Amino acid sequence: AGTGSIGAAVGPLLAGLISPTGWNNVFYMLIAADVLACLLLSRLVYKEVRGWCGYTTRQRGFKEI
Repeated sequence: AGTGSIGAAVGPLLAGLISPTGWNNVFYMLIAADVLACLLLSRLVYKEVRGWCGYTTRQRGFKEI
């Protein structure tokens, strides 16, 4: 929840600071933010997909009978 709030607060501020250099730079900033978000979320998505597929980690060692 906090990360989304920070992005919602900082995004328009950065867009306002970057827009005088050209709107193309604003779009590049947004693309960079999307790529960064995808990279940071990929680990979480990987864990979720493994859970849905029923993947279980193999236990190491011996089991007691």
